[in-house]
Amino acid sequence: MEWAALVEQHQRMVYRIAFSVLRNHHDAEDAAQEAFLKVFRNAAKLDEVTDAKGWVARIAWNAALDRKRQSRPAEVSAEGLTRGIQSLRDGGRSPEEIANTSEMQRLLAQIIRTLPAKLRDALTLSTVEELGYAEVAVALGTSEAAIRARVFQARRQIKEKLDRMLGVEVEA
Repeated sequence: MEWAALVEQHQRMVYRIAFSVLRNHHDAEDAAQEAFLKVFRNAAKLDEVTDAKGWVARIAWNAALDRKRQSRPAEVSAEGLTRGIQSLRDGGRSPEEIANTSEMQRLLAQIIRTLPAKLRDALTLSTVEELGYAEVAVALGTSEAAIRARVFQARRQIKEKLDRMLGVEVEA
């Protein structure tokens, strides 16, 4: 596959991966450019690649992580998350109304950032529309079964954290 065709075919996916990691439009654009520069530098390897989309996704993921490491965000405290959830509940809103607020979206993003890296990475990539579990596995260099397990564990941990913050009784 020609390099220009590869860029055209996967530019949206690369940007979405970068944005899912960085959560900033400008940083995502920069990371996408860095990813395609790496693809260009390694274009000679394209003939050996069996899954071009997964290969490009892996490069994009690593470029975004590199950029993220350069600007480490402040750690999120469990107490701060709990206060945020409680303030939403104290407003007298229904669970559906709470779920649709930008505050809840921000809190969910913070909860996701507290997950272990392996779970967070698998969940983040699996929510990017263009990547299925097999493609996430290629991007992260592991098996599809491992990705399915990580996504399941990530979702379970998010639910448990939300339940604790909301004071929901968890059935045994």
